[in-house]
Amino acid sequence: SIALQNNYDKGIKLVDGSIQFYDLLDEHMYGIRIEKDISIPSKSIYTNEGVYRISQYTNDQIRMKNMKKEDVKAKLRIRKIVFTDNSIVDFTK
Repeated sequence: SIALQNNYDKGIKLVDGSIQFYDLLDEHMYGIRIEKDISIPSKSIYTNEGVYRISQYTNDQIRMKNMKKEDVKAKLRIRKIVFTDNSIVDFTK
């Protein structure tokens, strides 16, 4: 599950981002794209719960599935945000 908080003074209508999973040595194991078309009013929180299947053919995903939850670090990566007034914040620059 994820919770995204909009601290801006205007609503959000699109998000370009992902959640990346790492082990305790900061080795990347898996990434999940965030749904782009989300509506987050100003000063509100968007929550979503999803099920993501682990590929039985991908060693890093199998490894992550078998790890303790406290041994996996999740990092949110937001690249761009589009607001309801069509202005854009680009964090890649």
